[in-house]
Order: sequence, then C-alpha cells, then structure tokens
Amino acid sequence: GAFTDARKRKIGLIELANHGTLFLDEISEMPLSLQPKLLRFLESRSFRRLGGVNEISVELRIIAATNQPMEKIIADKKFRHDLYFRLNLFHMHIPPLRERKEEILLIAQFFLDSIGKRLGRKVPYLSEACRQVLTNYSWPGNLRELSNVMERALILCSGDCIELTHLPIEMQQPQPGVISLHPDLDHLQDKSLRQFINSIEASLLQQALARTGGNQLKAASLLNEPRHIIRYLLKKHNLK
Repeated sequence: GAFTDARKRKIGLIELANHGTLFLDEISEMPLSLQPKLLRFLESRSFRRLGGVNEISVELRIIAATNQPMEKIIADKKFRHDLYFRLNLFHMHIPPLRERKEEILLIAQFFLDSIGKRLGRKVPYLSEACRQVLTNYSWPGNLRELSNVMERALILCSGDCIELTHLPIEMQQPQPGVISLHPDLDHLQDKSLRQFINSIEASLLQQALARTGGNQLKAASLLNEPRHIIRYLLKKHNLK
C-alpha cells in the first residue's frame, strides 16, 4: 500500500512467494543500500511490511541470476561478500549460446513454435543455409537475441521456408573463422536430394541479390555465372 492513493493493502512479492520460488534477476544490479536488508531477510526468512510492527515468516526457494562476473563486481566493492556467499549455496553456470551450438536449432524451433502460436501463424521450416548461419553465429545477445531474430523471421516470411533474407543483414554476412558445412545425409531431413539442392541454389541466389541490392549483373558476378543463368534461376525458383 506504499503508493499514491492507496486504498487497500497490497501484498509484496516476498510474501506472495511464500511456499514457492522468488527469482531475483540481475542480482548484481542491486543497489548497495538494499543489500544489507536482503541479507537480513535471507538469514531470518522473516520481514516486516512497510509501516508494520509484526514479523512475518516465510518459507521459499530463492534463485538469483546475473550475466556479470560476480568476482569482479565484488572486487569493485559493488556487491557484498557476505550476501554473495549467502546466495551462492548452489552455483549453476549456464554457458552462452555460442558454447552450446548443438542446442541452438532446438531453441530456435521452440521460439518459432511459441511465437507462431501467439501470432496465429503457420510455422515455416528453416532452410539449410539459414540453419547453418544460426548455428555458426556468435549470438552476443544470447537467448533474447535468438528470440528476436526468430520473431523477425516469422513476420517477414510469407511462405513455407525461412531463408537468409529473413534474417538481420549482419547475420547474412560471412562469419569470420567459419568453415563451410559439408553436407551429409542428415541434412536432407524429409527432403529429396533434388529439393535439397534446389534449396541451396535458391538460398545462394537470394544471398547474392541481397548483397548487391537486387542488381542481377553484380549477383551474376558473385556467383560466377552469366546473367542469363541468373534470370533462368529467378524464374525457376519463382523469385523476384
């Protein structure tokens, strides 16, 4: 009830979390002035409501998360040693996406399914070229970036297949140090050999056109093909 025009009691989050879980996200950002109060609560598992006089005890699980190196923050005197050791009963390190390449496509599909359901859209499949880029990208923004990329791709895609042109432009550029993936039978999935080859052909053509701003002559030069072949491929794959 500590807000303007409050007319009734409002239960705080710690009290609401009784017999459940309290998740403290970005714990490293907590102001130093609040940290002793949190430490006292962790020690006693009790608190007083604002303006109250009675101690209220709760039983709950506490999970704290951060994407910052806590050792450095503690060394910089921005976080208390005692609070850190009180929170750090069980430590779980979750590696960034770039260190979990085998999970990227599974997580991307999860986001596609979730976003497609929310938007009421049929979920397209990812082209082989797109899958390769998603796997090899460094993902500096981790899960949030992957979720945003999948939502963007789903909005832009009007067909049954998400191609490279549906990804942000910086992801369409070759990644330094990335070695081309050698195709194997697992990449076919439910496609025939001809469909697989056609999807690679169409994807490379779209990349060349995207990089040259739609200039067919320059795209032909990038692909080392004469211009009439580019016109033929555009017609073959029904691309504008």
